[in-house]
Amino acid sequence: MAFYDKDRLLDEANAQMVAEYLGMDMLYKGNTIQIKCPGHLKRMHHEDQNFGNCSLTEKGYHCFACHKTVGLIQMVMEYEQIDDYAEALGIIGDALGGRENYLISGDVQIREATSKVLSNEDLELLGLKANISIDYIESVSNNK
Repeated sequence: MAFYDKDRLLDEANAQMVAEYLGMDMLYKGNTIQIKCPGHLKRMHHEDQNFGNCSLTEKGYHCFACHKTVGLIQMVMEYEQIDDYAEALGIIGDALGGRENYLISGDVQIREATSKVLSNEDLELLGLKANISIDYIESVSNNK
């Protein structure tokens, strides 16, 4: 299990940065950033459909429909639908450039895309040759 420097994470992170990292839908209205409430389903038993219900704060969000103010860690847990407090801290660390930079002790599992080496049989099924480079495969798939 990983242990993170929670105080440093929360000091350096803000809700907008984390929301952007998570890919949350955001609507910018003047100085306000509106989102769809990540905890609405759990609290209200239906998903939030209106951006006007919920606004980001500096360190979380406030939902006017739920009448709930939520901190950054809980926001991540609700949006990602996880119950793992340490993983939520790790995700905040990822948003800040890498969870390993905030690790106090333990093993860190970095969330990265994984790659797989294809067997010759798999390559043949794809119509590729065994000596083809990965860069070529990525560039071909990006051109589609």
